Amino acid sequence: MSPPVPTVLVLGGTGFIGQALVNRLRRDGLGTRALVRAGSAKAALLAEQGVELVVGNFADPATMQVALLGIEHVYHLARGSGSTWDDYLLNDVMPTQRLAELCMERGAALYYTSSISIYHGGREGDVIDEATPPSPDALRMNVYARAKAENERVLAEMHRERGLKVVIFRPGIVIGTGGSPYHPGVGAWPSNALCRPWGSGDQRLPFVLVDDCADAMVRASQVEGIFGQSFNLIGDAPLSANGYLDALQHRAGISVRRAPLPTGWLFARSIAKWGVLKLLGKQSREAPTYRYFEGMTRSGLFSAEHAKRRLGWLPTADVAVLIEKGIPAPIVNSEPAR
Repeated sequence: MSPPVPTVLVLGGTGFIGQALVNRLRRDGLGTRALVRAGSAKAALLAEQGVELVVGNFADPATMQVALLGIEHVYHLARGSGSTWDDYLLNDVMPTQRLAELCMERGAALYYTSSISIYHGGREGDVIDEATPPSPDALRMNVYARAKAENERVLAEMHRERGLKVVIFRPGIVIGTGGSPYHPGVGAWPSNALCRPWGSGDQRLPFVLVDDCADAMVRASQVEGIFGQSFNLIGDAPLSANGYLDALQHRAGISVRRAPLPTGWLFARSIAKWGVLKLLGKQSREAPTYRYFEGMTRSGLFSAEHAKRRLGWLPTADVAVLIEKGIPAPIVNSEPAR
């Protein structure tokens, strides 16, 4: 039997979350098309699932005109690349705005994947929900987070002023099949044998299984009246960086040395480096702040109550299940940390 005619388009379908989303869409019997880059080794895996492929780049308007034919729902998980704000404007922010315009022309719904990196990670006792504003410190220090926040701002404005049908997702620290166990949300990884957790490593982190993310995303396309809303996608299982590393060692049969990165030490090192570059005339950005490094510990409680209530979403709450599904599968296919 031939696959159904595509009505869903996935940008970034060969990525970590994208592959899980495509799997879920096809499992639900939905006709799916994916935009893939030329030479993508993972594109063949999508085709084997009955996914229609369009080769190109989401920054190319001509490619997007073809990719959007007959499409009712667009999942935007693609991201631009670069190291400067100008890079992200050119390769991420502007293409996302053009995509939103094309969706409006066709009446298609747009589901945009942002990130919890836009938030200040909070102090112990803080609750971070969808009403929490983006962190000025994070947006100033992290161009990736700045691009995500700018895309959110533009899409929300287009919804309010022009009726764009848009939903925004902010996944937490995503783990599971297809991912690497050496996740930067857990800590810095100078090598596979050494992890440097942010802060003490004992605070609960906002982990979520990749399949749970895909479930929430598909549910959003089936719920009435949610355009213009955003959803934190965070699991319910309480697990710290040290707990994660304990499980990784046990299940992978490896030893991972730990050297925590205290917030004060990180800030002092960063401000010293900034000062030296400033004296040499090689520093153009503003000085780093203590609050930025404080947020990197993710010490606040990230809430997904809105997603659970509005989408009927039930993310994994059992730590043992989170570990079983989130850690063993990535071990087999992971690349060494850089």
